Amino acid sequence: LLAGGLPAALRERIVDLAEGNPLFAEETVRMLVDEGSLQRTDGEWRLAKPLEELEMPGSVQAVIAARLDSLPQEEKRTAQDAAVIGRIFWDRLVVYLAAENSEHTNECLGGLRAKELVVPRLTSSLADAAEYSFHHVLIHDVAYDSLPKRDRARLHEEVATWAEGHLADRIGEFAELIASHIVAAVGYGEELGAGRSSELRETRELAYAACLRAARRAASLDLITRACRWMWTAIGLGRALDLGPREIAALADEDANWHWNSAWEGHHAEALAPIIDTLEASPDVTDQDKQLLSRLRCALIEPPQKPADIQTAEAILRAGLDRLEGDDPSPGRARLLRTLGWVTGHAQRHVEAVSLLEQAIAEARACSDDWTLRWALMDMAMNVCFVEGLADGLELIEESYRLALEANDQGLIHRYRNNMPWIRTELGESPEPSVSVFKEGLARARREAEGGSDVSFAFNLAIAYSWMGRLGDALTHIDEAISTARAIAGESDDWLLVDRAVIHRLRGEIAAAEEDEAELERRAYEPPLQLAYVWLIERAWAEWPRDPAAALRELTA
Repeated sequence: LLAGGLPAALRERIVDLAEGNPLFAEETVRMLVDEGSLQRTDGEWRLAKPLEELEMPGSVQAVIAARLDSLPQEEKRTAQDAAVIGRIFWDRLVVYLAAENSEHTNECLGGLRAKELVVPRLTSSLADAAEYSFHHVLIHDVAYDSLPKRDRARLHEEVATWAEGHLADRIGEFAELIASHIVAAVGYGEELGAGRSSELRETRELAYAACLRAARRAASLDLITRACRWMWTAIGLGRALDLGPREIAALADEDANWHWNSAWEGHHAEALAPIIDTLEASPDVTDQDKQLLSRLRCALIEPPQKPADIQTAEAILRAGLDRLEGDDPSPGRARLLRTLGWVTGHAQRHVEAVSLLEQAIAEARACSDDWTLRWALMDMAMNVCFVEGLADGLELIEESYRLALEANDQGLIHRYRNNMPWIRTELGESPEPSVSVFKEGLARARREAEGGSDVSFAFNLAIAYSWMGRLGDALTHIDEAISTARAIAGESDDWLLVDRAVIHRLRGEIAAAEEDEAELERRAYEPPLQLAYVWLIERAWAEWPRDPAAALRELTA
């Protein structure tokens, strides 16, 4: 920053205060230059006052706050307005928020740039505006926090208003930006005690519409987690606006159709139950409502892993079927039967699952329910593989995949890419083609930040590589699956630790395998029915060197 360096005593003081934080050192030097305490004379930097008279803030945030406070008032306000827009912002929008002539605002931006608080970006996402970013995220945060909450609320709403008007031809592209600003305005309005005032209601109405638009835009791009997040924000706003139970249930149904079987981290089972109860308790439940309730009951069912989960899921689904007893074939009945078949398949009751899925397929064909038909065919294929043999399931799974492609059903396409490679490998084909399928799925999941898909494809790659003897690659991908699972709220990594322990043992890394096993023991791990055999094999493998007879007894039992 300073050719010729700092005076030695000042350098030592800053080094002591910064404790290795380069941003602290950088901002402290800039603060001293801004306020004139550090001046360049005859090619050298000298202190303008004794060192002991300098006021040195004790944190990097305090240093940045001091720098902002030392700015001319117009420059500070420009920085605050820009901070409301975000870490990245545009000069046109800053001018709009300032409600001043563009020349004056651009002069203020020039001052911020000269002090290296903001920096211009090489390209701009708006053709007729210069794009800037804050030099560091902490500068943005401190500038934003220095604004009173009432000002933040007003400015967030003004940003959204500007974007609605000036970006109308690209409204979809900026849908999430607009929604985030108007939702922030609602949040501050509620925090400031505006309550149910007419002004806050209008802002909520704008936020509700913006969140729906952002959700549907994200869903159209197959960004499922983001779509679900915006939809549930819209549902919360809808409740605050006193939308009826039917309207709220319809939004939850739309959300469920996006993430069903594809992005479980976006699932909101706890929030769905009261929506179902409220609509069911309505005095004027129609046949259309019954169909909606049937779909929501299916959406309520997470992948059941343990006997208690399976019993709960069956009770929910059979209660739904009882409410439709005696009715003609309908999409609601078909969906409930399909989901019940899926659940019983998870319980390893494959013969019963096949019977239920046959009924689901028949009802789906009778009422032209294409969604249920293609998903039931996939479930039927997987259960037939257990009951009649792998080859018998191939025709069904390929029919399901063909229908998924025709409908661009990404959730079902994802499931095909997970299931089909294993069937072909079990039939004796090389696992190498599976690797290319899983790689393609993993690349897409990473690109679109779909954590649930990332976990499953990384896991499948790990298993495929372990079958091929590429144990280093297997370990890399099982580690990725575990770290991704841990980043997803409510996602368990227990079953992944089991497979990592297996991979460690295959690599001869016994201590690492035992570490994972010990962690699972501490958690009192109970494996899901479908994966129980892996845990039993791993425990027997660990027991074998100590007591072979005990290992054999455990496997036999």
